[in-house]
Amino acid sequence: MAIIISIPSPTTRSSSIDTFSLDARVVILEYDVHGKIIRTGASYDNRFISVVTIGNRKIVHWRDYMDSLSAMTALSKT
Repeated sequence: MAIIISIPSPTTRSSSIDTFSLDARVVILEYDVHGKIIRTGASYDNRFISVVTIGNRKIVHWRDYMDSLSAMTALSKT
């Protein structure tokens, strides 16, 4: 099942890039997403952390962490 989220504008998102890794190839991204579930009109706000590994100037691995409870709460609203 696809979850379709409408994100109103880039100004509603915030992000920061931090490289607290001892490995220079690893970039840690922390960002927020704010939008609306199109099917129900429910508000959707979530925070993510992505851990990205770069090799030969390309992304070789991407791992995401998110607040699953926030997503399920937004999807359960009718």
